[in-house]
Amino acid sequence: MIFRRNPLYASFVIILLLALSGLIAYFSILNIYKEFSNIKPNLSLVLLCLLGMYGVFILLTLIVSYFKKTPTIVLNKSSILFENGDEIPLSNISNIIYTGDKNAGFFLMGEGMQIEFIDKTKKVLLDDLYTDLWKLKQSLYQSFTLKQEPQEFTIEPILEEDYQNENKTAFKGFVFFSMMGVLSYLFGFMYLFVTVSAFFKERNIIWIVIIFGIFIVGVTSYGLHYFILTDNHLIIKNHNFFWKNDVFRLSDIKKISFEKRGKGFNFMRIITNDFKMNVYSADTLGQKQWKNLKEHLEVKDIEVNNYLHFF
Repeated sequence: MIFRRNPLYASFVIILLLALSGLIAYFSILNIYKEFSNIKPNLSLVLLCLLGMYGVFILLTLIVSYFKKTPTIVLNKSSILFENGDEIPLSNISNIIYTGDKNAGFFLMGEGMQIEFIDKTKKVLLDDLYTDLWKLKQSLYQSFTLKQEPQEFTIEPILEEDYQNENKTAFKGFVFFSMMGVLSYLFGFMYLFVTVSAFFKERNIIWIVIIFGIFIVGVTSYGLHYFILTDNHLIIKNHNFFWKNDVFRLSDIKKISFEKRGKGFNFMRIITNDFKMNVYSADTLGQKQWKNLKEHLEVKDIEVNNYLHFF
């Protein structure tokens, strides 16, 4: 089995860092050239530009580091091979941590796995940086941890009648008390107003307005999930996308974590027993609701990692 880095994530990282490097290098070289063309160059500005060039070196180093931290992985029956490395027998693995918040270095962090070898070296692999890392986790879990022949593991689909008569507890906030909720409806009304105006005045741009409006409302709605906990299931719904109805059996959930990245939304990460991962942002939930949800999940023997440091 071969596991490669996520091409969309890789393209985003490379384009962003190269664009920043190019801009910094261009303006730094341009200003250095201008200053040394003068009789009395501004040495402070020259020094600042040289620091900018050093920043370009750091950004390019990040690109190289990114490729080193996301090697192509080949998993064979009795060994594992990392790109540009030696083939390592599975017997040389001392421990595997399959889930958790990991740091691969150089600002690469998030949900991932850590493989530890008997020579004390470690490999950290992040889920977001690979397309199908869950398959690698599943195979290693069966071959290394369970000591059995790897085989495909599937979770049975859930029918509505499985949970419709169960007791339900909702964890949701008021949309207009959340930033994303306010922005969503604000952009929604603006979009509706502009669309109606364009229909009567500028019909040639109406499709541009419609596409842009749908995009903005869609992005802001991404943060408006809420959760319903039943006797045996966890249901995820969305304030705006009322048709959304993702359902998980509690017995199929390996771990749940509450997380936040930078200034982004608070979100729930659900890892199922097949090591697949689902992320749901929930901007409407307040501190008390996150805490109550954690307590209710733990009562049902669900492991919850809390990375939201307000409780």
